[in-house]
Amino acid sequence: MKNQALIQWIEPLEEVVEAHLLKATSVYQNLSEEALSAKPDHDGWSAAQCIYHLNTYSDFYLPRAQKALSRVTPRHDNREFRSGFLGKLLKNTIKPENKLKLKALKAHRPAADVIGATTVAQFIEHQEQWLRLISEVESVNQLDARVESSISFLIRFKLGDVFAFMKAHDARHLQQADRVLATLPEKV
Repeated sequence: MKNQALIQWIEPLEEVVEAHLLKATSVYQNLSEEALSAKPDHDGWSAAQCIYHLNTYSDFYLPRAQKALSRVTPRHDNREFRSGFLGKLLKNTIKPENKLKLKALKAHRPAADVIGATTVAQFIEHQEQWLRLISEVESVNQLDARVESSISFLIRFKLGDVFAFMKAHDARHLQQADRVLATLPEKV
């Protein structure tokens, strides 16, 4: 049985993933290819490219998070999850309210010719996988399992920090996609 501290930590993450799923299925999935691929006046990304960027991170972290979770046997105790130093730093740096512009790692930069419908479908699938994975967490000690970073195999984050980072990162780039879509003329 999940302790109250774990439930209080997991529920907000599940709510964020569910909100991202709802936005993807009710908004992005219903947009035309033209709208998803339209770029702002400057050299910024289209909405499809923003979502594609998120997909590259999910492609990297989902299998590693699943592997980390499966390696740890749940140990039921009443302690709370504590973020690691690097995990906390990364999550705070990437939060949507942080206006610091960061350059995407080369492996996570979107191509110029991203197909919007395919990208959105993959994003929806990833969000469903994140939701299932988060719901599989049974104890706080599982959140302490280490996951390799996309920055370097030498850097490892706690699984709980990966969950928090990924959802903050998703929120940041979905807001970016919404800003791009808000600049489009109504006909697109």
